[in-house]
Amino acid sequence: MIYKFDKFTVNTAKREVRRGAEAVKIEPRTYELLVYFIENRDRAIGKDELQNEVWGTIVSDSAMTRGVMKLRKSLGDTSDTIIKTVPRFGYRFVAEVDSSQEPAKPASPQEPAQPVSPQEPAQPASPKKRNQLLPVIVVAAAIVVVLFATVFRDAWIKPAVELKSIAVLPFDDLSESQDQQWFADGLAEEILNSLARTPDLSVAGRTSSFAFRGSNEGIPAIADALGVAHILEGSVRRDGGQIRVTAQLVRARDGMHLWSENFDHPAENLIQVQESIAISIAIALQTAMDPDALAALVSSGTRSVAAFEAYLRGLAGFASTLETGDVGAYTDAIDAFERAVEIDPEFALAHGEIANYWMTQLSQVAIASNRRDRSAAEIRAAIEQALDNAIRYTRDPVRKLRFRVIKAVAEVKLRQALQLSYEFLEARPHDRQAQSRHLNLLAQLNKFDEISEVAFDFFERDGFDPAVTGRSIHTMIYSNDEKAIREFLDLVNEHLNNSTVVMYQAHRGLLSIGEVDRARELHDQLIAGDLRTSLKAHTRLRQLCAEGRVDEAQQLFLEANAALANARSFPWLSASTMGYPDRGLAALHQFDADGNLYAVAGFLLYGTFDPRPFPNLMAHLEIHGNETGHVSEVPYRCFKTETRSGTEVSQ
Repeated sequence: MIYKFDKFTVNTAKREVRRGAEAVKIEPRTYELLVYFIENRDRAIGKDELQNEVWGTIVSDSAMTRGVMKLRKSLGDTSDTIIKTVPRFGYRFVAEVDSSQEPAKPASPQEPAQPVSPQEPAQPASPKKRNQLLPVIVVAAAIVVVLFATVFRDAWIKPAVELKSIAVLPFDDLSESQDQQWFADGLAEEILNSLARTPDLSVAGRTSSFAFRGSNEGIPAIADALGVAHILEGSVRRDGGQIRVTAQLVRARDGMHLWSENFDHPAENLIQVQESIAISIAIALQTAMDPDALAALVSSGTRSVAAFEAYLRGLAGFASTLETGDVGAYTDAIDAFERAVEIDPEFALAHGEIANYWMTQLSQVAIASNRRDRSAAEIRAAIEQALDNAIRYTRDPVRKLRFRVIKAVAEVKLRQALQLSYEFLEARPHDRQAQSRHLNLLAQLNKFDEISEVAFDFFERDGFDPAVTGRSIHTMIYSNDEKAIREFLDLVNEHLNNSTVVMYQAHRGLLSIGEVDRARELHDQLIAGDLRTSLKAHTRLRQLCAEGRVDEAQQLFLEANAALANARSFPWLSASTMGYPDRGLAALHQFDADGNLYAVAGFLLYGTFDPRPFPNLMAHLEIHGNETGHVSEVPYRCFKTETRSGTEVSQ
């Protein structure tokens, strides 16, 4: 058949799509999706039907969404004029279509064509032939059933979940004194980190997994919420110089224990216990790596138990900050990491965490940036030393590449950092921190047109993670791709109650696409929750502006800036929400003059930030080939027009 719509021609006999005379490059699955839409254009098509008829198996909603996005991109359909989304159901092909049969090829002179007469239908097989074929048909059908059950069994039983996927739940502290939760958390997190280094294993993020601490949910429900096929749970008992670690790997779909072990050891064997658990799980899940390679991969990089325990205490403190917003726990964490490198100066992972901590303190947009007792020059020196040590002492070349990415970010060599980030994600595609960093780099380099596809790719492959999903929404907001933002928010909607971070970003996302009423629901939940003061002020201010309550917003803006004058990024962000783009920049101009470019470059995460008034930053960006593009405006800002001084306030 030949179908013509808009500027396109689809020839099903040749399996080709053309825009005018030009061939359109289109993937096979995308082509099948297009043809199915065209052939069923008289009705809306549900997602279940697309799963069965186009994909042939059950896949995630995000996989289908990305498939439709690819098709729309191939067709240049930016405004639903060809494929219309039917909310909470599926899609419908709405373009006008002309169809016709492909002209028959002319008959060869040596072999005249033999037309089939419509009056002479093909004769059915005789009863005798049908009886002869029956056993063959039965056997063939049986083979198909057996093959389907064998090959697709797991996909059928647990749809939309990668089979080599796992979540590590927080380990329970069963010690008599009940004072070892930091140890249990740190051990579980380091096992998680070790597994995450395995290239063909998808590991749920720490924040997502640890949200189920103390949960009464069963293993299948937890696995379903986290989008994984397996769960690792365990406990720790520590008495004097002895540790007992119990761990078990459970297959979620049937509750089968694939592996379990009790480790009773003196405390000095702690590192071997952690590595043994990670290696045993990777082998049980049939990862592609041999045991020797796994041993090198999961190694923490130190053989000092005292250094390793200090490192675990630091991880637990950092995790507590992420969970509770208590930045004091992060201060305790840096003390622990620094103690770890005092004990073992060649402990590369601890050096890396020290660098991350001080980069957070130098940043003006990080929530946990609260230190005021060191100068910017001292912090930059601490970052440089920590990263140089991490790179010097790391034996794993991929881990070394990770630290090179971070070093390039710290030096605001963003283009170089992005290239290294691509290389690192090629080797460690499931690394959640690397995914968040990659999204940041795309935003800082003004590559907002690439962010949507990357965000969907991360979500489809690894599922929900608060940090990555929140960062995805944040960076997508400035892409001006309303359709992608809407579809991504629909995908993550069921997870909003599991993460305040994602709910906070989703509120901004909804406002950016004009969904003010839906945003109001999230606003009310955020304000009633335990969100920190500055973030609540941002949430209230955005909602007031979006609802047109300008006088109330202006009052809040003045009061919040008086109360939160030291909240670093708050003055500029709140001014941008109001529609005052030149306010709140005094501190940044000072940073630029002092050469603290990392602090200023952090604002490039916001598509509304204009770097041009900062000469040192601009000169640095140009030297290193970093691109800066147009500056967008906050779509829900209170004042739509104003002078650059911020004095004219016409709405």
